[in-house]
Amino acid sequence: MDAFSQLDKVTSKRSALEKLIDIAIGIQSQQQAMEDLSLIAKPSQEVPAKAVQHMQPFEVKYADVADDELRQKLDLIESTIHELLNRVVVFAQLDVTALRDEEIKGLSVDGFKQLIEAFEQRTKKSLILRFLLKKRGVVLAAFKLPFSQESVAERIQSLREKESECVAQIKAEAQSIIDDTQVLLASASLPDKMNQKLQSVQEAMQDNLQHLDNGGSVATLPNKFEVVVSQSTEPVEEERLVPVTATLSPPLVAEVDEGVNNRPNKASGKSVSPIQRKKLSTLQLLLKWLSTPWSTSWTSLKEKNDKAAL
Repeated sequence: MDAFSQLDKVTSKRSALEKLIDIAIGIQSQQQAMEDLSLIAKPSQEVPAKAVQHMQPFEVKYADVADDELRQKLDLIESTIHELLNRVVVFAQLDVTALRDEEIKGLSVDGFKQLIEAFEQRTKKSLILRFLLKKRGVVLAAFKLPFSQESVAERIQSLREKESECVAQIKAEAQSIIDDTQVLLASASLPDKMNQKLQSVQEAMQDNLQHLDNGGSVATLPNKFEVVVSQSTEPVEEERLVPVTATLSPPLVAEVDEGVNNRPNKASGKSVSPIQRKKLSTLQLLLKWLSTPWSTSWTSLKEKNDKAAL
């Protein structure tokens, strides 16, 4: 393989690594959201002392807001949580160990990131509002989970395992990039400026590996390249009667409107043959489903995909 082909390979791997980092950060966020969900679903509604200190500033912020208004906000937020939860729990089907360059090439994880961010923000605010209302003496029923309270802990443990798998994959991809850049740096066919950039990439990957080997979080990697992590710790300010998917990016895999390509061509009067769609992998289908309207079920989408042409 010539140097420029090798360089393209490094670029492709770096793009795949960025997506893996996004997914790993999403898994971490999902863990925190599930932990908050566990708290709001407990009959006691007790909040750990370490969480209380982070909620105290909101007592001042909402001091002049009436109890009824806070309850309305809470009801709307938790209604959205129920909708989002149906999507979030399906993420357990993703086999992170199967992710490779070719598997995630061309995919966008923006819809997934936005979904997890929306879920985490709302579980956080639900917990805050419940804490404030309880301090005011308002009695609230626990959040009703669509599954048992005990299974929440199991889901959190599953997410921790997935995070470990994803971190292992990130480390393997980073090491692969280091090895590839070493080969390129040993060649004399690239200009000096390109060699300097490759040297920087290699050093950055080595720093990232050292950070992870020392037990550091993926969210605090010293070098994230193009990966953008939201720095906001403030939960969503207002809940609106608009599906969260309306704010998400378009479907991750373009899909032709059913029946559109079967309509007669007005100019020729002839029927146009429908476009055959390629069958999506489980990962592609999952990421697509995460950004479809809430009315779309996973089962129906999967059945439709199974019928698609290979």
